[in-house]
Amino acid sequence: MMDAIGKLNKTNKAAKSKDVKVTDSRKLGSHSAGGRPKKKANEKRTHKITVYFSTDELDTIQSYCESMGVQPAVFLRTQAINSAKNNF
Repeated sequence: MMDAIGKLNKTNKAAKSKDVKVTDSRKLGSHSAGGRPKKKANEKRTHKITVYFSTDELDTIQSYCESMGVQPAVFLRTQAINSAKNNF
């Protein structure tokens, strides 16, 4: 194993000693930044509410969410929003 590390170190030293120029294609304008488009300000979720559950409550929520294939935060947010909309 030390032999492999020694070879790797020699290769790295040789590469460093050569005058190699690496250019980022994004700086040249030929490549887009990529990624997901930015959300509008009113679409961003920037507020947080902390909720405490008993062990039984949490187990119930997690079991249900797992069976439905949804994250607990998504489930709770959806239920809270729907309940608030239906009661006002």
